[in-house]
Amino acid sequence: MLTVDGRKVILMGFGESDDPMPDRVQYTRFRVFAGECQKCSCPGRKLLSLGTDLVIVCDACGDSQSTSLHTDDLPEVTYIYWCNSSYFSTDDVVLSAEDEKKIEEFVGQVDDYEPPHWAVMIVGGRCSSSDLCQRLSCPYLKKSQ
Repeated sequence: MLTVDGRKVILMGFGESDDPMPDRVQYTRFRVFAGECQKCSCPGRKLLSLGTDLVIVCDACGDSQSTSLHTDDLPEVTYIYWCNSSYFSTDDVVLSAEDEKKIEEFVGQVDDYEPPHWAVMIVGGRCSSSDLCQRLSCPYLKKSQ
């Protein structure tokens, strides 16, 4: 059983039954994670405010799903998000033509290749990769002072 300051942590999975980051320490009252969009199968769905409610919104098609959480709950929410739009300074590294060809060949040999995406932890509305990510339009990107 997970606890935070002696309180039981409430786990909330939406279309996903297993926490993608079970080894990460829990600091908040709610731990929310979501599987792919039911309409378009996009893995990335953001937890956003819609009026007074927190809803899960698909990056690709915009479909939304209620969570029963409210905007006031956000400071106490840890959201595990399948991010596929991060941008790091290392993404600007130019590959040699040979390396680029090898990567393209590898991708061509893999069945059902899917662009990479990975789980990141959003705590109280701030992404755990905020100090490294350069995707300035992300609602979770909050640089530390």
